[in-house]
Amino acid sequence: MDNNENFIGLGDNLIDCLNCQENIKKSDFYAKYSICPYCNFHYSIDFNKRLEVIVDQNSFVEFNKNISVKKPKNLDINANYKKNVKNTRQRTGLEEAAITGTASIGGIKAVIILLDFGFLGGSMGIIVGEKISKAFTHARKNSLPVLSIIS
Repeated sequence: MDNNENFIGLGDNLIDCLNCQENIKKSDFYAKYSICPYCNFHYSIDFNKRLEVIVDQNSFVEFNKNISVKKPKNLDINANYKKNVKNTRQRTGLEEAAITGTASIGGIKAVIILLDFGFLGGSMGIIVGEKISKAFTHARKNSLPVLSIIS
């Protein structure tokens, strides 16, 4: 099987598992976790679904959402990359690959850092690095554990 198939998110359109061909359309387990209940094949899920599966319901509070940094003068960003970022922002609703915030997991409050593969493969640029740094600073100041999810 081609490794790129591991990153297919087909939502409700999927009838048979891409890996074992078992019918998973009516599977509650697949609907909840995007995992085939027969062969354990994992389908990609976006950051909202990832948070829904991991953190306590309605506990996630995002911070540093609209963070921006000055582009270094010597950093040359080509037009294709800028267009790619713009298209990705429109498609995902995200400004960057990193989503940071606080949430409870099993009643324990934690800082969450999530890199969403759907945003340019979860690549790390200046803003992503800044958001991660600020998340760890917030965790240290508030004595909170950190959960980093690279999806």
